[in-house]
Formats: sequence, C-alpha cells, structure tokens
Amino acid sequence: MRKLLVLALLCLANIAFAANEGFDAEIDRLIGPLVEERLIPGYYVSVYNKDGLLFEKSSGLADDRTNLPPGEDVLYFIDSMSKPLTGLLMIRLQELGKLQFDDPIEKYLPQFANLTVLPNDPSSALPQPVKSSVTIRHLLTHTSGFTTTLAPAVNNGVVGSLKKQRIMTRNSIANSKVGNLAAQITKLSELPLVSQPGEKFEYSVGYDIAGRIAEVVTGQDLAAAMQTFVFAPLGMEDSFFVIPQAKQSKLARLYGPHGRSYQVPGKPKRYRKYAGLPKTQSNFGLSAAGYQSGSIGVLTTAQDYSRLLRMILNGGIVNGSRWLSKAGLQRLTVNQLPENLGPSSMVESLPSMTHSGYSFGVGIKVAAQSDLADVENHQYLYWASAANTQFFVDSQAGVAGIFMTQHVPARYFFLDRIRELAVQYLAEQQSN
Repeated sequence: MRKLLVLALLCLANIAFAANEGFDAEIDRLIGPLVEERLIPGYYVSVYNKDGLLFEKSSGLADDRTNLPPGEDVLYFIDSMSKPLTGLLMIRLQELGKLQFDDPIEKYLPQFANLTVLPNDPSSALPQPVKSSVTIRHLLTHTSGFTTTLAPAVNNGVVGSLKKQRIMTRNSIANSKVGNLAAQITKLSELPLVSQPGEKFEYSVGYDIAGRIAEVVTGQDLAAAMQTFVFAPLGMEDSFFVIPQAKQSKLARLYGPHGRSYQVPGKPKRYRKYAGLPKTQSNFGLSAAGYQSGSIGVLTTAQDYSRLLRMILNGGIVNGSRWLSKAGLQRLTVNQLPENLGPSSMVESLPSMTHSGYSFGVGIKVAAQSDLADVENHQYLYWASAANTQFFVDSQAGVAGIFMTQHVPARYFFLDRIRELAVQYLAEQQSN
C-alpha cells in the first residue's frame, strides 16, 4: 500500500500546495496553541520536494524585542542539527582521500593515544585500559565511549569533570574559558571514556573531535573547512559559526522557560531570554570568543538547511551533477550502528529516540520490531535538537520538512505529525 502511495506522490514532483488551506489549518491546530499560550514566541514550518519549497507556515515572532517575523531566511541556532553537516563534511573528506573512517583518532590527534575507560558502574572505581582504539567511525556513530555534559552523572565523575572544567558545554560556544576547538580537545583527552569503544551508543562530543580532525587534515579551522567542503558546494550562503554583522538583523532570539507566574490580566510570557548567554547577546553566533563546535555550533536558515535535505532527496545530485557518491549518501542515510546494537540502543542515552537507527549524524526511524539491517524497514530520516529545531526526510515519498523555533531545552516534538500531514496533503493534491 505504501509503495503505491509513494509512486503516486512521485508524480507530484513539481506541484506546489502553498495555498492548501487544510494543511495550513492543521499546522495551526498542531503548533498554534504554543504561541497563543505564550510558551514560545513564534515558529516557522516549511515542506520541500527535491526541487524546492512546497509549503510554509509561520506564526508569532522570531525575536520579540526587534519584532522579527519567522521566515525561511531567518537565522536559527540549530544546536545538534549541526551534526549531519559535520558528518557530511567527514564523508566528503573521506571521498577526497584525506581520512578513512576506520582510522584511529590518535593518528590525527596523538593526545588520545593513552585513553582509559571509567564505566558508569559502581563496581568499577578505577579506570580500565581500552580494548581497542577509538576510530573516526566510532565518533560519527556515538559509539566511541566519549560522553557529553548533557548525560546523567550516575556513578562516575566524567560528566561532572566536563561541566566543572567547562569542556564542550553549550555555553562554551559563546564564551570558551578553555580556548578554541584545539584547546578544548586537549582538555578532553585528559579524561577517561565512559564505555569501551564500539560497545554502546552514548550520545557524545564525538562530532567536536571529528571537527578537530577536519581541521588537522585540511589545514583550516572548522568554519572554513565547512564553508569549503559543504556550505559552498550546496549553495548554503547563510550558514555560519559566527554571523557576519551584516546578517545579524535576521537572527532569531534564543529563549528558555520562564518559571514564574503573574496574576495580571491576559496571558503572561512563559519564556524568557536563554540564561546561558552573555547579557549582551541574543543568541549564539555573535562572538568569536567561543569554540567552533561540530556538534552544536552552526546557525543557519530553513532555506539553507533545505539544500542539505534536497540533496538527499536528489540522491546526492547537486545542480544536475553528482556531488556525493552513492556510498557517501548511504553513510548519511542508512543505519551505521554496529550489528550488535539494535533499534533500542539509542534509548538509554536519548529516551525520545525510539525504534531508531543512526547514520553519520542522522536518526533513522524504523518500523516497530524491525531489523535495522534491512533498508526496507527504514521509514524516514530525522533529527530534533535541544533548541527545538527539527527536520525529517522521507525519500520514498519525496518530501522533507523543517520546524524552527528557539527554545532550550527541547520540549516540543512535531516531526511525526508534520510528516504525516505532508504526505497526506500531497496525496490529496494528486487525487484532485
């Protein structure tokens, strides 16, 4: 049944449904209450096929201080939606012969030559030797044994040390007390892993380490390497680690929850400026005092990010020519987790990521009780960041979508429903 639907949808490659009132109303019912109840200031939703924009919907404001309306050209801090871009950078560098995915990371970063492991296990009070080297592949699949400051500090001090020393915290990309990416990596190398390489999915700073390897093999800083090998080839002209002054008027403001309530007429705001930023900064990307993070450091627009998604929908073709090899595309779109890790392996580290595999930066939704190794069970690609930016790509239906707002931490997940609506309304357009 799904295959018949997909065949029908593929016939719609050039149809635009921006005026579809039903779709518009459904999105408003889904997300509009968050704006009406003042939980978020505003949002932007867009849907694309391989050729371009099909539908967009926005409400409220992207910045309630400057009255900036949400839009396809507004700059958003995309947090962990940076990882697919860093994954793609590493894929391109591999295709250019600058690295191999099974290379040990100490080949490029010698300070990681003597790693140890301190598991989250009360019976393991002392660090243990690693059984094998961490590879670039481990970094890109979160199976390296590194962790992140967002992980629960259960039974060992690694997470606490990351926080205390301000190693690769979110706030460090605005104001790094440690120094640049190279300095951050050096500090990280002094701490043990929390699991043996290859044995467990542990959401981590692996993409920051990958970013540093990219710097080493290209001789450029991460921002320049990303510009050279990803942004420019894809036509992403509004994607940055530090936003040029001329573009700053299009930057959304980053918010967090406001816990107080006020007995005043009307509905009080239940959000406020994100507390992790310097007082003079409305969002990340406004200062070079931080470090360039391959995990969470990119700011971009929906229009720019759609170029990544449309490249996937076009099977690696950009501007009519093959840019990403078929093997490279598979690394970005097909499960890359080790065979011993099934579709529940991500849940311990990322509880919301159920029935999923993972590629190089992208989640892969699979049918319940399905085998990750069977590509036929892959339903769609997706990711949702802690800043409440989200995307999906359904290559079988030929459609992709983006949701943008700015609120840390993540509280609102709309991808499943937006995708269902997009597929539904594409089908209805075809039948009319």
